[in-house]
Amino acid sequence: IVAVAAGEGIQELFKSMGVTTIINGGQTMNPSTEDILQAVKEAHAEKVIVLPNNKNIQMAANQAAEVSEDAAVAVVATRTISEGLASLLAFNPEASLEDNKAAMSEQMALVSSGQITNAVRDTNIDGVEIKTDDFMGIVDGKILVSIADRKEATLATIDKMINDDSEILTIIYGEDAEASEVEEITEAVEAKYPDVEVEVHEGNQPVYTYLLSVE
Repeated sequence: IVAVAAGEGIQELFKSMGVTTIINGGQTMNPSTEDILQAVKEAHAEKVIVLPNNKNIQMAANQAAEVSEDAAVAVVATRTISEGLASLLAFNPEASLEDNKAAMSEQMALVSSGQITNAVRDTNIDGVEIKTDDFMGIVDGKILVSIADRKEATLATIDKMINDDSEILTIIYGEDAEASEVEEITEAVEAKYPDVEVEVHEGNQPVYTYLLSVE
């Protein structure tokens, strides 16, 4: 399994879940088709699954799958780190490439992904007023929250992600996150949603202070 990921902690998480080759990349550095082909080669396997973990990387991954001569390649169209990690829960080393792709795609769809990052300009998207340096909460690709205070923005985003069926919230904090804030967010969520289990991981990722997933 080949995965695209940035941030030491996130890369370790992927490895712990069975990923063999990591391509360093993500929001700001999209690997090329050649990079992905090289990683497929380095995997030394006859069959390889690629997790792009970003919609901007899917095209390069699909092209790599088409032209790969080193292995049969299937791309699971993961758009976020959260979807990538979730998809791995369904991986079965005994199953065929096609069956794994189907099972992993199905598993990935059960997860809602959230991202917290700061706005670089004033704008209005989907009716959300965004000011420069606000913290934006993006849920499944849509900006739903824009608040000046990072902790408030994160909690407001989590509120939009959790529903009556939610069981687990995973928080992966980035290189610019503060330990005290992570703790405050965790405590606030546990108090408000006692039935939801909260898991926290150090991701060290750039760009996104927090990556969130709810399943």
